[in-house]
Amino acid sequence: MSASSSALPPLVPALYRWESTGPRQVQRRCVGAEAIVGLEEKNRRSLYDLFIATSLRNVAPASTSLTLRNLKDMFELALVEGRLEHPESACTVSWDDQVAAIISYESPESDESARDWARGCVHVQPTAKSAIDLWTEMEEGRAAAKDNTPSKPIELFLLSDVPTDSTPIPQGATVYILFHSNHLFWDGIGCRKFIGDLFRLVGNHIGLSDSADTPKMQWGQEIKNLSPPVVDSLKLDVSTLGTEFDDKCTEYTSALVANYKSRGMKFQPGLALPRCAIYKLSAEDSIAIVKAVKTRLGPGYTISQLTQAAIILALLNHLKPTDLSDDEFFLSPTSVDGRKWLREDIASNYYAMCQTAAVVRVENLKSIAVSHEDEKELQVRALEKACRDIKKCYDQWLGNPFLEALGLRVHNFEAGYLHDKPNPFEGTEANPLFISDGINERFIPREIKRTATGEDVLSVESIDFV
Repeated sequence: MSASSSALPPLVPALYRWESTGPRQVQRRCVGAEAIVGLEEKNRRSLYDLFIATSLRNVAPASTSLTLRNLKDMFELALVEGRLEHPESACTVSWDDQVAAIISYESPESDESARDWARGCVHVQPTAKSAIDLWTEMEEGRAAAKDNTPSKPIELFLLSDVPTDSTPIPQGATVYILFHSNHLFWDGIGCRKFIGDLFRLVGNHIGLSDSADTPKMQWGQEIKNLSPPVVDSLKLDVSTLGTEFDDKCTEYTSALVANYKSRGMKFQPGLALPRCAIYKLSAEDSIAIVKAVKTRLGPGYTISQLTQAAIILALLNHLKPTDLSDDEFFLSPTSVDGRKWLREDIASNYYAMCQTAAVVRVENLKSIAVSHEDEKELQVRALEKACRDIKKCYDQWLGNPFLEALGLRVHNFEAGYLHDKPNPFEGTEANPLFISDGINERFIPREIKRTATGEDVLSVESIDFV
């Protein structure tokens, strides 16, 4: 894969705008990272889907009885309300003869049809399984199944260790919720923002009768709440971008090629199941690490940069290369939240996909190829050196006022390339992709409260992005 700026498709805002296709219907063409995760074969196989596993504890007062059945009702009603504000939750995908998929939205005809939609999105299981257990089962089932129906924008699975869905959940007992999302309709930030909305909206329905009616809604008006086209939401006018922009786009596509010539893990043939290992630090340990990073390296350094440096060192320790030259470097494209480059009136409430790209380059791998058995200070110096290179790269890329536009353009090109060659790098190597999705508490509250009284009903114990 390589491309000069002239080979990269231009960004034409009109191609990606919402257009009416019926009295209650609109659609638009995917752009940027959407085009990659929306590639038909991979999207139908759920290869880019997002899963968020949450663990909650029943802290409701004795007067409030929670069951899986009434929690399902509450989340259905919250989903209906959430759809009114963020219709991305009910979009669909289709494909034609172009590479980029089509995202469509159709407004429901009535409150009851909206409730029917919500019923199909909320599932309950009386079980001793955790959300992670269910995720593993779903991934195994996906790999074996022949169903090619694309995943929904949002589905949630409520689990608790009770005999039936109408059995009261004991105080102090755990309720797991596994959220499953099609990555096409939103990124990790947008998805978590919507989950946070649901946790707040559920509070409106706690304590109501099990047969509570769906609230009356003005359907059709919600269409205007769809996230606006990202190209039209940029702070800059893409028609004004010149040679500096073109050169940076070419630099990024060149980095994509170099990534697969760099040190890394060898691709294996076939479709493997995803694996997830979750490592958790206490708040005290996390605070201490952040403080140590800033004390040793400077106030502009972050725990994310340290983590990326540690991954590079771990890769080298695993590979144990004996042929490193003094000028060999590590190169890795990475994803970046693109909302910084949207207009301020749009950015904070943008739920649709908004990702751009940056390139991390760590020089002189030979100087940081340390072992876990080496002296501690030697390992620390290697981490420090890698951190400084990583921060320098992010500072350079994130300082570009056109970075989101760059991401849209190069990801359009990448989608086209992957469409033509779905497995272009089989038999080669690639280094790990590092993504930092930030602090969950920015988006998801630590408790679900009953709106009418302000009482805590469910305490959010953990949030794991798997």
